Amino acid sequence: MKPFNWLKQHWFGIIITFLLMIIVIPFFIDKVFSSPAYFTWLGVHYTVGDILSFYGTVLGGAIGGVTALMAVYFTMKYYRKKDSQMEKIKYMKSNFQR
Repeated sequence: MKPFNWLKQHWFGIIITFLLMIIVIPFFIDKVFSSPAYFTWLGVHYTVGDILSFYGTVLGGAIGGVTALMAVYFTMKYYRKKDSQMEKIKYMKSNFQR
């Protein structure tokens, strides 16, 4: 599986990129919305609870996504191994029944 080999080779860069996105994007959003707005509907006032809720949602989504990808990976690995064992059994049965 080529994508998983690529992920294994570049895991450190992926983690750093993910962490930077988690930190930089909310900081950018904060700076945009806390600056004086040209339009009144663009100005936003939020509290610490709102920020914690946002980060909780982002973190929960990231953990859920990684968990789902791991589940799919291990399921595919299990069934691939099981299928190869079944092929070996079919091959052996077909050759030794004659």
